[in-house]
Amino acid sequence: DQGGSIRYPAYACGVAGLRPSQGRVPGYNATQRAERPVASQMAATQGPLARTVADLRLGLAAMSGGDARDPWWVPAPLEFSDVNGSRRVALFAGTPQHKADAAVTDALQRAAGWLQDAGYLVEVAEPPQFDAAAALWLDVLMNEAAGSMQREIERAGDRAIQNAYQSMLAHTPRRDKDAFIQAMAMRTTILREWGRFLERYPVLLMPVSFALPFPVDRDQQGADVMADILRAQSPLISTAILGLPGLSVPVGRAEGVPVGVQLVAGRFREDLCLAAGEVIEARAGWSVLDQLRV
Repeated sequence: DQGGSIRYPAYACGVAGLRPSQGRVPGYNATQRAERPVASQMAATQGPLARTVADLRLGLAAMSGGDARDPWWVPAPLEFSDVNGSRRVALFAGTPQHKADAAVTDALQRAAGWLQDAGYLVEVAEPPQFDAAAALWLDVLMNEAAGSMQREIERAGDRAIQNAYQSMLAHTPRRDKDAFIQAMAMRTTILREWGRFLERYPVLLMPVSFALPFPVDRDQQGADVMADILRAQSPLISTAILGLPGLSVPVGRAEGVPVGVQLVAGRFREDLCLAAGEVIEARAGWSVLDQLRV
């Protein structure tokens, strides 16, 4: 998950997906011909997808064991002593520039109500510099990709990934070395502000995407459509560039497709996401297996 590749498939398929904090799950690819660039190392992380939050817990425990080949790995505990005391939740449905669809907002409201019923204190609050964090993903990761991933996409990618990548490049401001360095520094500024925000609100309840799951090949419709996709995916890419954990948990269906919500917490606080996710899961009564049997 460098920009949503755990959380979005989970969202679109009606299952649960956990993007752990950067440094939680060790990663190493013995076949890679060169190290990943530094921004990718800060954003990308591996994590589990599963039918239940309980299975995510099992997967995370299995995946997070140490490995000396990953210098980013941190031996952080899987659960902290205050997990049951951190009951304040920020509810965020978007900004004037990035607004959630009605069906997504409805899913958020339902999830917020279930959390309140379970004793959480839910308040509407906007995380700091949300739009700036989403823009930073393009500024940093896509500019970095132009000097690394792009060569592999051109060499080995199929027509679909090449088309999608070119549409994304159309919305990527090209940065010289100094501007790239400044953008990387801005990441620390934004992450510091999010850290303060998550002290006040240990759990952030927000969309996985501002839109319902896209139709197949939506990313093949050109640069204008890609602009809409990138705006919709702001909740995924903003948190990825900051290296924060995020849990995608389903709440039901809307307009014939699955719909869910995302829970975000501070670094290495996957336990807070999972605890709140279990509350939502229990109240939603959603089972992807039941849906497959319909």
